Amino acid sequence: MTNKLHNLRSETLADRLGDLDVQIKALQAAAGELKTELKDRGVGTSVGSRFQVNVAETSRCTLDQKALVVAFGDEALDPFRTFATVVTVKVTVRKDKLAAAA
Repeated sequence: MTNKLHNLRSETLADRLGDLDVQIKALQAAAGELKTELKDRGVGTSVGSRFQVNVAETSRCTLDQKALVVAFGDEALDPFRTFATVVTVKVTVRKDKLAAAA
């Protein structure tokens, strides 16, 4: 089965992904600023003309793995560990090409 990207060179895919990554980071930063402002205002719910935003405080419980290893030993944690294969795509800017694009 083919998709709309199957005929593009890997180099083209890398550049497109990099361009999107830059845009996503800028959008995430802008969204973060808006979220911070809503949290700072103590807004619970804000209803706009197109979207509604709910701000809620929750609690999270985490375990300190390093402290568990110190207290019980690394081997004691083995029965509770699970392993999975993970494939990661990392996008980095080619600094040698960045100056030429400016």
